[in-house]
Amino acid sequence: MRVAYYPGCAAQESACEADHSTRLIAPLVGLELVDIPSLSCCGAGSLGEADPDIELAINARNLAIVEEDGLDLLTICSTCYMNISRKNKILTEDQSEAARINEIIGETGHRYKGTVNLIHLLWYLVGEFGIDNLKGMVKRPLKGVKVAPFYGCHILRPIDIHKLDDPKDPSSLERLITALGGEPVPYGGRIRCCGLHIMLPAEEVALKMMGNHLSCAKERGAEIVVTPCTLCQISLDMYQTKAEVVIDEKLNLPVLHLSQLIGLALGLSHEDLMLSGHLVSLETLMGRVI
Repeated sequence: MRVAYYPGCAAQESACEADHSTRLIAPLVGLELVDIPSLSCCGAGSLGEADPDIELAINARNLAIVEEDGLDLLTICSTCYMNISRKNKILTEDQSEAARINEIIGETGHRYKGTVNLIHLLWYLVGEFGIDNLKGMVKRPLKGVKVAPFYGCHILRPIDIHKLDDPKDPSSLERLITALGGEPVPYGGRIRCCGLHIMLPAEEVALKMMGNHLSCAKERGAEIVVTPCTLCQISLDMYQTKAEVVIDEKLNLPVLHLSQLIGLALGLSHEDLMLSGHLVSLETLMGRVI
């Protein structure tokens, strides 16, 4: 499947291991990633608070560029997926708004006709590629490894846009973990907010949120966490030490990007997957799955 690849800003800088591991597994799971350097940041929902028209226009321009190449758009960031999906919904369902925004982006030489489908890597693997196909490719089963799935907010909600899984009781990550040979760990925090988007105005609240999620997962036996959201991974890995102080508990739970967990099971090395780049060490798992 040939798709325009939209890694998002974080995966190109602070979480470059997400982009790197995605590029490694893509050809293994039937994806041809097409880079389009002229695409801009989606605004991550924050730009719209300052200027909704600019946020809608930059996403319309991005979609128009992808559309001109006759491609659909694949992303690995749940926040990008949510934000672009919301804008695409407006542009495809509100013709007067679409005409107004197209007039704005017309100055850049583009016009969006509304034909682009947005795909998240998780939904591609579960839907298009198929869990059974993925299971048949496993070379290094995650046998006995207890994996806590962390969906976060933006890949499940708002429900009028995201209808590919049950927002209250999703199963996609659990099915994927099982296919890779691991044992999914059930816990309440898996569908909650990671806290990243309130980190600046309310750091202690955010740290307590993520600390409680991870503590619950660890109490249920989790040895590792996997998330399909680049920003959730950054939050749960980068701020975990601070969260330990707030909840007064040692967590030490490694947090992997979805593409890294898949890469491990498909036989890629920890060097290739840049596993040493995480702040919470995976040393305890090295001898078992690497």
